[in-house]
Amino acid sequence: MIVFDLVTVVYFIIAVPLPRTPMIDAINMIIAVVILGDFICRFWLSRNRVEHFFKIYVLSDLIVLASLVLNPFIGIDLEFLRILRGLRFAYSNYLLDDLRRDFNWFRRFESVLVALLNLLIFLFVTTSWVYTFSAMSEAGLDGYINAIYFTV
Repeated sequence: MIVFDLVTVVYFIIAVPLPRTPMIDAINMIIAVVILGDFICRFWLSRNRVEHFFKIYVLSDLIVLASLVLNPFIGIDLEFLRILRGLRFAYSNYLLDDLRRDFNWFRRFESVLVALLNLLIFLFVTTSWVYTFSAMSEAGLDGYINAIYFTV
């Protein structure tokens, strides 16, 4: 699932400036089904479901699911919310435990790396928000690059 999470985050960053097509909507729905399946399995296997439900990466998954499912039906583009999927990397205890165990350099720089990941997530969420809610969204990739510039 780590590879899937990484691929979806990269896809969500790349897909923001792309024009909305039926193919993009189909890919988004496939991703939504996989995320929903993962969400249901993790929720079902959780020892304390209430505590699990209120973890930051679970709430971000719900926001991402809502943005994937609702986007074709509402007039507002919610693509900027999908990059919150990256929070799964910063707050997944299993991934962090594996990285701490396997990599000495990760143990040494964990707080810096998690802070950097949070900064990147903030940067891309904000960039996508600026792109989505400004006139730049009509400019494609050039508008997205301008949105990064204005965000930074």
